[in-house]
Amino acid sequence: MTSDEEKGTLLKFKRRLDYVDVDEISPNPSNPREPISKHEIADIKESIRTMGGVLVPIVVYRDGDRYVLLDGERRWRACKELSGEDSDRFKKIPANIIEKPPTPVQNLETMFNIHQKRKEWSTAAIAEAIGELIKLKGSLSVAELKKLTGLNDVSVTDALILLRFPGDIQKRCLNGELDEFYPILLGRNLRSLEKTFPHLFEKYPWDYIANSFMKKVDARFIRRTRDFNKIGQMANICLTYQSEPLFDSTFEKMLQDGRFTPRDAEDEIEKHLGYTLETSFRSNCNDFLDSLKAYLEAKKTIDDVPPKTLEILTKIHESLSLVVARKKSA
Repeated sequence: MTSDEEKGTLLKFKRRLDYVDVDEISPNPSNPREPISKHEIADIKESIRTMGGVLVPIVVYRDGDRYVLLDGERRWRACKELSGEDSDRFKKIPANIIEKPPTPVQNLETMFNIHQKRKEWSTAAIAEAIGELIKLKGSLSVAELKKLTGLNDVSVTDALILLRFPGDIQKRCLNGELDEFYPILLGRNLRSLEKTFPHLFEKYPWDYIANSFMKKVDARFIRRTRDFNKIGQMANICLTYQSEPLFDSTFEKMLQDGRFTPRDAEDEIEKHLGYTLETSFRSNCNDFLDSLKAYLEAKKTIDDVPPKTLEILTKIHESLSLVVARKKSA
């Protein structure tokens, strides 16, 4: 069966709403294993108690005499705990029941189809699910993954970057033990370096580089995810000044010296090159514009931007408007 045929089958599943015994439901084995906190479940339980039941149905499919979850694991777990307190009220949960996806690929596709609308998955969870898709279907391009999952370019690309990292780093991100944006931003910059300084990756494997930098994160020598953007900035500056050997030696020092961070490297390169504050400022502005573009591409509408982030962007806009107004009045 081709991908298009599988997708067509997926969208034609018959659905029916019913009430299902919480004990007859099993979690989906293909669902990314993100941690579910007790606090999160407690909040959902309180909401269910207040409303007198689950208002938004979960989604399941039949598997023999049981049901398998496609969406709503937190609601199901909360309701399952409540059923122990009040079986009459919470023993059954409303569920949209669909036919069982005929293949493991369609199982994953269906979950993507549901979750990408709800935004419940982290990039680490998306990466795990995409990794399973690749195992099942073989090598897939970004365009093919976008079509299969309904995700945008940034989400797919970041997930593929995360999949390049050692398994233990991926697992820590999935479990919430490591901020996933550390490896994501490091990976974006390493991917760029592969094109401009490929000889570094002939000498140092990706896993070795990744582990070297994550050790600095764990030791709190690197405290901000965006510090990894300095690697790309330094590479570009060294290329501009035709000082590739300087970047080589500085990059190797970052790998070999456990306390030498991208900030230290930036200071060292600045000292050797003596480039001006203006050049550094322009580089930081370009990096900001790239980050802003990627960030906004990942948002469907301006309403998806959190209020605090929107407040910062508004202040930037107001500051620039004041400068323009002064220039015009001068």
